[in-house]
Amino acid sequence: MTQSDICSWFKTLTQQLQNNRQRSLIVLHGDSNWIKSNSIVLTEQLLQDRTSVKPLRSITWGENVVDEEHSNLIVNFRQHLGGENDIVLFNDNAFHPDAFAALSGTIVAGGVLIWCCSPESILDNNNLFIQRIWAKAQQDENSFILSQGNDDLPQINQLNQQEKQSNFIAPALSETVLSSVVGGCKTNEQQCAVNAIEKVAVGHRKRPLVLTADRGRGKSSALAIAVANRLLSDSNTESHTIVITAPHIDALAIFFQQLQVSCPNGEYHQNIFIYKKHRVEFIAIDVLIKEKPKAHLLLVDEAAAIPVYLLSQLVDEYHRLVFSSTQHGYEGAGRGFAVKFKKVLAKKTPNFNQYHIHEPIRWAEQDPLEKFVFEAFLLNSSIINSNQKDRLSVQVDSKENIDISRAVVKTISQHQLFADENLLQQVFAVLVTAHYQTSPSDLKLLLNNSAVRLFVTAIDSQVIAVALTIKEGQAETHAINDVAQAKRRLKNQFLPQSLFLHNHCATAFDYQYLRIMRIAVLPNFQQQGIGLTLLAEIKQYAQLEAIDMLGTSFGANHSLLNFWYQADYSIVRIGFSMDKASGEHSTLYLQPLTPSAIELVKNLQKQFYRSFVYLLAEQYQNLSAVVISEVIKQWPAEILPVLTSFDQQIVENFISRKSLFDACAYSLHVQLIHHLASLMSTLDKSVDDFNTTEILVKRILQKQNSASICQAFGLTGKKQLNNALIDGVKAIIAKR
Repeated sequence: MTQSDICSWFKTLTQQLQNNRQRSLIVLHGDSNWIKSNSIVLTEQLLQDRTSVKPLRSITWGENVVDEEHSNLIVNFRQHLGGENDIVLFNDNAFHPDAFAALSGTIVAGGVLIWCCSPESILDNNNLFIQRIWAKAQQDENSFILSQGNDDLPQINQLNQQEKQSNFIAPALSETVLSSVVGGCKTNEQQCAVNAIEKVAVGHRKRPLVLTADRGRGKSSALAIAVANRLLSDSNTESHTIVITAPHIDALAIFFQQLQVSCPNGEYHQNIFIYKKHRVEFIAIDVLIKEKPKAHLLLVDEAAAIPVYLLSQLVDEYHRLVFSSTQHGYEGAGRGFAVKFKKVLAKKTPNFNQYHIHEPIRWAEQDPLEKFVFEAFLLNSSIINSNQKDRLSVQVDSKENIDISRAVVKTISQHQLFADENLLQQVFAVLVTAHYQTSPSDLKLLLNNSAVRLFVTAIDSQVIAVALTIKEGQAETHAINDVAQAKRRLKNQFLPQSLFLHNHCATAFDYQYLRIMRIAVLPNFQQQGIGLTLLAEIKQYAQLEAIDMLGTSFGANHSLLNFWYQADYSIVRIGFSMDKASGEHSTLYLQPLTPSAIELVKNLQKQFYRSFVYLLAEQYQNLSAVVISEVIKQWPAEILPVLTSFDQQIVENFISRKSLFDACAYSLHVQLIHHLASLMSTLDKSVDDFNTTEILVKRILQKQNSASICQAFGLTGKKQLNNALIDGVKAIIAKR
C-alpha cells in the first residue's frame, strides 16, 4: 500500500462524500511516523481536490501530528463548536470522548475525521472504552481503517445516498418561501426557525424561544438570517441594538459569517456588526450579567454550555430572548439545558416557545460520521427505546401502576457492560435522561475506571435507576504529602482529599470510602422510594466490603438536601463557590459505617455547623433562605447552640419593643436557629410564612444590610423592616 495508492483511494472516497454531501471516519492505525506521513498525504490530497475557493480548514486535537501548514493544533475544543472544518485530526492517546464527539460536529459535507490510533491502545485489554470504539469502527461499513503493514485498502462501498429530497427547498418553493429571507434558508425547518426567532423580536414580550437541534442543522445561520431580516426591514426605522452571547466568541464564527452574507452592506469589526443605525454586538456572558446593557433582542448561542443559573439571570433581566442549543451532550454539559433550564423557563415565563430542527444542513440525512458518533458514544440514548417503552408501558403510564415490589437491585461489572450492548444502552439512557451532567466522558468512566462500582435497579430486566460509585481512600504517604504541599491532586480520591484540605482532617486518608458519584432514577419512577432503596442496597454492599463510610457531593438545593437527609447522610461541608454547571454550592455528605468513622463524622459535623453560621454573613451570602433552613433543620440537637432563659428574655424585650435589634441580635440569632432546627418541613407553605422566614434569615443569620432587604422585599425603610422582624419573631415563638 503505497502513498500513491492511498491518495488515489482517498480521492475516490472524498469525491463520493462530496457528491452525497456526507462525511466519514478514517482510522490511521500505526506508529507515530507512519501516522504523521499519511496524515499529511491525506490533507494535501483533499487540498488538491478542492473546487471551492475557500482555504482548507483543518484542526488537530491532542498531540501535534502534522506541521502548522497542514493543521491548527487546538487546546480547547469548546471554543470551536461554532466553527466549520474539512478535516479534524484526532491524535489523543488518552482519548477525550467529549472532544471527539464535539469536533465531529464541526466537519462539513465532504470532510473527514481522522482518528490517529496506535496499536498499543488497541492491544490494551483493560481499556474497554477504546476496545468499544475500535469494534464500532470495524463493524461500520462506512468507516475506513488504514493499518500499517496491511497492503489492502478498505473497500469503498456505495455510501448511503438516501437523502430525503424534502429536506431541501425545491426551486419552485424557494421562489415563494424565500422571497422574504435575505441570505437564504436551506431547509423548510430552518425557515420556520427564522420565523420563530423574528416573532420573538416583534411579538409579545416575555415569550422566549428555545431553539434546539443536533449539530449541523443551521441554528447559528438561522439566528443570523433572522437578525439580518430585522436590520433590513423597512418598518424598522429606529436604531436597534441586538446582543448575542455565547461561551466564547469563536463559537460565533458561523453567525457573523452568515450575517455578513445576509446583510452585505453591513460592516463587522471587533465583534460588532453595524448596519446603518443598527448594531449587533457580541458581549461575553459574565459582562452581560454584570453590566446588563440594554438590548432590543438577546440571542444566546450554544446555551447548553452556559451554566443554568446564569441563563436564569438573563431571563430576569431581558424580555426578548432566544436560546439556541445542541440537543445531545457533545459539549460535556450534558442535558442541563434540557432538564433544568426548561423548568426555570416554565416557572418564570410559562408562555415560552420551543422549536426543534431535525433536518441537517452541513451534511445529508443518514450521514455516516454522525451515525457512527451517535452509536459509539450512545448520544441517541437520551430516551428509552421503543421496546423498553412497550415493555414498561404498564408501569410508566402512571405512578399508581408502578409495582415497586418487582424492582431488583443488581451490581454490574464493567465487563458485563462491555459485553451487553443492550444493558449498556439502558444504563446510559437512564444517566442521560435523569441526570443533567451526563456526557460522553461518562461512557469512558463506566467502562475503564477499575475503581467504579455500578448499581442498577431493574423491573423485568429493564433498568429504571442507576447509581455510579467509586472506591476511594487509603493513599500512600508520599501522595498525601504531595497533596498537603499543593503539588498535585490525586485521582479517585475526591472525598478524603476534600476532607483533608478543606475540613482540616489529618486522618482523612486512613479510611476507605465508597463515593456515590451519580444516582439517577427515570422521571416516571421518581418519588416512589426507588432512590432510597438503591442507597440501602449500596450500604449493604459497602458493609460487606469493609468500607468505613459512604459519601457524596452535589449542588445544594432543597430537594437534594432533603433526599440525602432521609437517607441518613450528614452534611460535613458546603463549598464557598458556585458550581459552574448547576450554579449551586457543592455539598459534601457522609454516612459512617464503622465506630471510628462514626466518631469522625460527629466531629466533622460539629466543626461544620460551628463555622456555617459564622460564614453566612460573607461566604454563604448567596445561599437561599430555603437552603439555609434545610441545612439548619439537619443540625443535630445535641450540638445546637444553647438557647438560655436569658436569651429568651432578650427576645421578649425585642418583640415588646423594649430593646433595639442590634442589642438583641445574638439572642435572636440563637432563637431562629432553634426554630429552623425544629421544623418538620423546611418552610411553611404559605407565601406570608415564606417571606417572613426569608426576611429573618437574611437579616439575622446572613446579616444583610437593611437597605438591600428593603429593596428586595419592597419595604419602605428601616421602620417597616423592624416591624416585619418583630412580627416574624412573634410568629416563630407562637409555633413553639
